[in-house]
Amino acid sequence: MPSGREKAQKDRFLDKIISFQSKKVSEMGLFCVLEAFLGAE
Repeated sequence: MPSGREKAQKDRFLDKIISFQSKKVSEMGLFCVLEAFLGAE
């Protein structure tokens, strides 16, 4: 069933995008915390 394989590929692709975005968001959050910490000094 090619449709099942295509769906699996699509899901894996979406997982990659989601994990990449969450990684970027966590890095931005870390940067904001760092900036706030340095700004408070």
